[in-house]
Parts: sequence; C-alpha cells; structure tokens
Amino acid sequence: MDSFVAKVLSCLGVPKALTDASEPGTIIKVSVESASTFPSILLGGSDATSQAEVSMWLSFAIKNFIDLEKSGLQLLSEAMKNLDSVLLTKSYFVGHKYTVADAAIYNYLAGAQIENIITFTNVARWFDNIQHIFRKFDKNLELKSFPKKTNLISCFQFTPSTTSSASATNAVTSDTKDKVVVDKTKSVAVEDKKSKSAKLPPPPTSEVNAPIASSPAAVVTAEPVDTSKLDPSKLDIRCGKVVKCWNHPESDKLLCEEVDVGDGAGVTRNIASGIRAHYTAEEFQGKMVVVLCNLKERAIAGFKSQGMVLCTANKEHTEVKLLEPPASAKVGDRITFPGFAGEVATPAQMVKKKILEGLLPDLKTNEQGVASWQTIPFTVGDSGVVISAMPNSNIS
Repeated sequence: MDSFVAKVLSCLGVPKALTDASEPGTIIKVSVESASTFPSILLGGSDATSQAEVSMWLSFAIKNFIDLEKSGLQLLSEAMKNLDSVLLTKSYFVGHKYTVADAAIYNYLAGAQIENIITFTNVARWFDNIQHIFRKFDKNLELKSFPKKTNLISCFQFTPSTTSSASATNAVTSDTKDKVVVDKTKSVAVEDKKSKSAKLPPPPTSEVNAPIASSPAAVVTAEPVDTSKLDPSKLDIRCGKVVKCWNHPESDKLLCEEVDVGDGAGVTRNIASGIRAHYTAEEFQGKMVVVLCNLKERAIAGFKSQGMVLCTANKEHTEVKLLEPPASAKVGDRITFPGFAGEVATPAQMVKKKILEGLLPDLKTNEQGVASWQTIPFTVGDSGVVISAMPNSNIS
C-alpha cells in the first residue's frame, strides 16, 4: 500500500508523503493539501458534493487495490465494466479537471494488461488521456501503448446530474470548443436499459423489510413511476445504532428495535424488521445499521414502525445480511450519492411519487460488496462507503 500511495502522489507532483498518518486516504489528502500547487482543485474544489465524490473514489481505489493484492487481477475486469459506465459521459471522475480520484483509480488500474483495458471503450479513452497528463509530473511513468485501431473517442465535459446521457448530449451547443463524439452503441444500450426498467412492475413486498405504506387515515394517490427523474438523494438514509432490541411477542419473524438515527438527544425510532430467522435480539442490539428514515409510519403486526433497517438478501431470502456503515461513521451520518444533491422527499411524497419503488430495483451490492444505486456507491462523507457481506445482492 505504501507504493500505491507514493505512486498516486507522484502523479500529482507531490514527491513524498508529508504526514505520519497510517490511513492511505488521509496520507494522500494531507500530502496534497501541504505540497500541491492546486490542492483545492485536486480535492474537489469548494463544492461539498465534489469533495465527497473525490473521497468516495479514493476509498474505492484503495479498497480495490487491497483486494487486488490479495486475489490477483480477476477483479479488475468487473471493476472496469462498472467504471466504463460511469465514464460514458465524463472526461474525469469528478468535475471538469483531473483530481485525486483520477490519480487513485489510474494507479489501481495500472496493473491491467492493455488488452483488457481496450475492451472498455470509455475506460481506454480516459486512461490514455490521464496517463499523458500524469506523465508531465512523473517522468518515470511508463505509458501504456494503445493499438492504432483502438477507438479512443473524445468526450465532452460533464457535470454529474440526474439528466440522462442522451439529454446531456442534446444539451451541448454547436459552439462547443471540442468536437463531441459519443459512443452510439453505449448510448443506445443505456437508453434501452432505461426503457426496459420503466416497464418493470413494482417490486414484490419482501418479508425481510416491507416498504412502509400510507396509513388508512392518510390515503395518498400514487403516481406512475417516472424513471427519467430517478434521484437517490430523495432517500433519507442514515447511519444508526440499535440501542434496544426484543422479539415481537406475536410474530416469530419480527424483531422490534429502538434505533438512534440522530433525530435528537435521547430520541429513538421504533422499527420492526423481519430478520428474526437470521439475527437474534442479542446479536442485533448495539449494532450500527443503515436506516431508511423518510417512510410513513406503519403498524406491522400491531407494532408501529418508523423506518426500515436496510439489508441484503439472496433471491430465496434464505440468507440475509445487514448493510454495514464505515467503521468511523457516526449516528445520524447521512448516506449520499455523489452527483446527486436533491432535497429529501417527505414521507407523503415517497408514497405519492412511488420514489422507493422506482429506485429499489437498482439498489444492490456490487461484486466487491459495496452498496450502490446503479453504479453509485452509498457514501458516508469522508468515512467511506457502505458495504455488505453479500456481494451482487438486492438491497431491501
């Protein structure tokens, strides 16, 4: 890991680590702040969302580099597949200029063979561009030589938003300085995926965690799901701690919990979770959990539940695992989705606009077990990302 840190810093013109900290991400950030000519830009500028994105991608690269050292190159292909979709409409991972995020991911992917890189058009285009930028700072950097027939398409600058790639393409005006060339095959694939997802029926109610619906006293007419306006930042997902847990007296499937999600000193929420077959009350009590908070209160087997503890499960629901916040996360820390900064929906809006139903099909863990919406990780400030012991699983 020391060599990884050194290479990341070298790419950014920082000759050596300038702190005695032990955590790689902290070493890189502190060293860049201390020695770089443009530390603010490299760390995401003054925008809090961009800073969070840089931190998220840095954590992603560090975690995957560690896994790479343990298990070899087989994880690289799946990682590049995910990164390729992220880079479809981007020149850099965060904003309009290269950042620490690009340096970290570049050094994570540097061990891949050129034959593997060129399989992913957008990664190849980004990689070739970024390696020449970093060569200006590190003259010892070995450039990968791309075959002449490689389609290293150019890409317009793109600020992450909820706009689809097709809409973003149409928004580029004719006076754009650089010629815009979009990989039509990729764009069609994205649009096709969206059109298919729009036709999916609402997800079935899970026995593990049933979405909280409106109470009979406050009926809200639901609107059809508009998949073009999906925004995961509408979800109020927070880190919480189970301060008390007991078996539901009338249901052998339910655990009842009091969970502190940061609503205020001494304030807890009552939540019912259908995971009694997988966790005992004693195991559950005291755990840090991930809670969806902006759901309508609902009586489950007579117990008023005010949220949903998020878990992963296999298709048969024979195996269930809790989502795990980063070790340094605190009670009340909100999960964010870099690139999305919308306002949290009210419980009534969640029901009327079917927000959870629209987002739920794409809430999953990736191959590394990182909780994500589509390819965007559940991010907790500078603490890192939310994970699960069950990779490639649905979240509910």
